[in-house]
Amino acid sequence: MNDDASAVAEVIISSRKAFIPYAPMAHSAVETHHWVRNILMPSCRVSVACMAEAVVGILATSEAKGISWIDQLYVLPGFVGQGMGLRRFPGPSGSIHSRPMQAHAASTSGTASAR
Repeated sequence: MNDDASAVAEVIISSRKAFIPYAPMAHSAVETHHWVRNILMPSCRVSVACMAEAVVGILATSEAKGISWIDQLYVLPGFVGQGMGLRRFPGPSGSIHSRPMQAHAASTSGTASAR
């Protein structure tokens, strides 16, 4: 799990630095690794998308009242636009794809919500 947590943290850090360079991360890389390993991984269902056995995307979901929520979704910068989407993330049949799903996302203007 530590290797997975480290890879997940690196995807989050790399993606944020590349796509939101104007908004510095509130936490250091060490703190982000700690949060992923001790909070995100135990509290969410975390799936990874891999190419050539390297983690290139992460999807963390949680469930509340029968609805799956996308809590975190990051793709490494070099893999954006290559069809990662939900189809690249593994999961058993009857998983998040078959239940209602909601996600909240912030746009560059600061307000956006998708359902």
